[in-house]
Amino acid sequence: MVTIIGSPPNAIAAGALANVPGQEINFLTWMLFGLPPAVILFAVTWVFLRARYPNTAKRFVAAELQVTTVDESVRTPPPWQRRLVISTLPVTACLWMSGQWTGIPTTVVSFLPITLLTASGILREQDVRQIPWDILLLLAGGLALGNGVRDTGLADWLVAGLPLEGLGQYGVVFVLCYATVILSNLMSNTAAANILVPIAVVLASGFEDLAVVSLALCASCAMVLPISTPPNAIAYGTGQLESSDFLIGGLLVGLIAPIVIVGWSALVIGW
Repeated sequence: MVTIIGSPPNAIAAGALANVPGQEINFLTWMLFGLPPAVILFAVTWVFLRARYPNTAKRFVAAELQVTTVDESVRTPPPWQRRLVISTLPVTACLWMSGQWTGIPTTVVSFLPITLLTASGILREQDVRQIPWDILLLLAGGLALGNGVRDTGLADWLVAGLPLEGLGQYGVVFVLCYATVILSNLMSNTAAANILVPIAVVLASGFEDLAVVSLALCASCAMVLPISTPPNAIAYGTGQLESSDFLIGGLLVGLIAPIVIVGWSALVIGW
């Protein structure tokens, strides 16, 4: 939730807002929107889990780990590679967060680690092959689909059929946010964002930033089912959890997240 690159819906939302005059959002501004709600929801979830499972810490069993001796000369990379990665990370992050002052777009800054890490041989051909290209294609396809939905007038047609009269600005935003949470629990949050972001851009004319950013952040709050998000599936795959273990906490986050996110986003925009 905290950064544009943190989750695919964030990138989809930022890309959609880039096409709306006066609504562009940079890396640092997104952090202003996303960081406080993320901290609040983390704290709420932590308190809930500690209250629901008060004795869990006493029942931890240390796992036996088999340590295999490796040839350090083969497995350990040269020290200069570690130093290069360590120095590239903060420089890239600082350039991302200072884009509004330097004028360097976020996408252009992304070429810095790509160029340095591939030219130095830290990232090799097999590493590039292992990049999740399906996710990148899904993102690009979603942006293309969003442009098509907007440019063909389909979004206007869909919006015209929605019973939203009299809801007002915040009513529309809450409807979009709760719809996003529901859809994201049943399908990919990226797919949900691809469907709803173009509609939100048209539906929330004049307050696109509030609607689209809130929608994207709410897409990361779907965790009611094991299939709702990959981390849930991974945890469920350990065999230590049941489907019902996700239900109450997931409902709690799903219910309060739109309130926290929309409330904070309204404050940020009001400033």
